[in-house]
Amino acid sequence: MSTKGLEIGFFGLHIFSLATQTLLTATLLFGFRQPGSTRPNPLLPANTSFYIGFSLVACILLFTNHLHGPSPPAALCHAQSALMLAFPPALSCLALSLVLTVWRLAWQVHHDQTPCFSDTQFNAMLIAFPYLIFVAFVLAGSVVGANSIVTRQNFYCMTNNTIITTLSSVASLLLLLSTSVFQIWTIYIVYKRYRISRKFGRAETGSDISVFLRVLAFGIFVLVALILSCIALVNYTLPIADILVATFGPMIFLIFASQDEVLRCWHIKQRDPLQDRSDSVATLNSARTRQGRTGPRDSSTFSFMSSPVGASDLQSYRFPPEPTGDPTKPIAA
Repeated sequence: MSTKGLEIGFFGLHIFSLATQTLLTATLLFGFRQPGSTRPNPLLPANTSFYIGFSLVACILLFTNHLHGPSPPAALCHAQSALMLAFPPALSCLALSLVLTVWRLAWQVHHDQTPCFSDTQFNAMLIAFPYLIFVAFVLAGSVVGANSIVTRQNFYCMTNNTIITTLSSVASLLLLLSTSVFQIWTIYIVYKRYRISRKFGRAETGSDISVFLRVLAFGIFVLVALILSCIALVNYTLPIADILVATFGPMIFLIFASQDEVLRCWHIKQRDPLQDRSDSVATLNSARTRQGRTGPRDSSTFSFMSSPVGASDLQSYRFPPEPTGDPTKPIAA
């Protein structure tokens, strides 16, 4: 592919991500304020806002008309280099935060235990950690950049210091490996639920088929990110790797924006008045019940959204007890 084609692909994907992630972030922050509406987990706008920043920083040379011609101003180049080094580990940490939240609920349900931290405390820690990593790498990149050569590469400015670029790649690699471990662990727990519940004729998975499609998509995203982190250890500014990284924003948008609640907020999908549940993506919140509602939830239990009332409903998610008698005989209620 020609240099012009690579530039169109790279900046086109980032501009698309910038526009769509801005729309999605505004929807998550301001679109669910009606009484009784579901509320997005705070990890969602934290994730989408990071991709807004990533796309803005990646397009700095394009927006400032310094992509070609004379070298960009030194201050601009040093700032972009430091920020571009900080985004990969921060975004990897956000991916780990999302998967950790899913794993946390699945593990609590499986072991029938009360969480050590409240949802607010847990979410606060998961949101703060990526920002701390981001700030740390920005500071490190700024110090290193001030004492090294920073030049314009294919699409953005980058330092020639291999220590800081290798550190960014290794940090991303370790975080993504941890994400893969918890993702596989979560799938194992959900599969175990399916096997146990199938003995009772229900064959529950804890969610509908759309959940698994989204989990699969997120798993592919993590796998590609792992491969790119390994490539970055050898060549941090490989053009094809940059193009693939630019697809992450649109991919995350499609995963989050395809939730039923978001589609209803955009009036793309009509709300079912008989439907009293959130039936979207793999869970990012502990299960909750609506005010005044009684009875167990249905099998589609996992969602990125939470209802406005903070009442725990973990009991309906717990695994049924192992049968002690003849499994062919009905079990008394």
